Amino acid sequence: MLKTQFCKFIHINDLEKEQVEPDQYSIIIWDLDGTLYCMKSLKKKIIQSLFRPKNIIEVLRFFKVEGVIQKQRQSRLFDMKSYRQDYLKMQSFINSYLEHDLVLSKSLKLIKKAHKANIKQVVISEYPISDKLKTLKLDEYFESSFSCSEDMNCWKPSAMAAKFVMNEFGEQDSILVIGDRVDTDGELAKNLNLLKGE
Repeated sequence: MLKTQFCKFIHINDLEKEQVEPDQYSIIIWDLDGTLYCMKSLKKKIIQSLFRPKNIIEVLRFFKVEGVIQKQRQSRLFDMKSYRQDYLKMQSFINSYLEHDLVLSKSLKLIKKAHKANIKQVVISEYPISDKLKTLKLDEYFESSFSCSEDMNCWKPSAMAAKFVMNEFGEQDSILVIGDRVDTDGELAKNLNLLKGE
């Protein structure tokens, strides 16, 4: 096993270029939305359905809720009381468009390679995971999955998420975090390195 830094972040756009060898890591942490499946294709499916007035309302709800979440991320706050129902409706709407065809082939290739090598793989998403992995036909590859909002009461990149990972998985030799956002997934990796250094 080659020696790597404790926790490395790879942006999903760089995944193929990085030529990841799973056995360099004791655990791989995947983001879900935009990392395991293609957000661009999902958005295209949703846009094609906008002739239904109800869907326009759901898209407007999405932007409203995402705006609140982004403000909370930036100020390191977490308080869903005022918009929890809208948040859950937004998630239900998005989930209704998920299907296996949206899975990114580059992600699936590495997921299968890591699974074959018996490398522990988990999903950590900001949003409720519910049956998303099953719908995407990926559930068999992951040991566990966690939602920051449901299981940790925080948003990425809160230090609470990194502490949760360390408590949940204990001492690991090396961790790979794969995600589509430097400001959330990348910061999770940075926070894991900071915790390890304490």
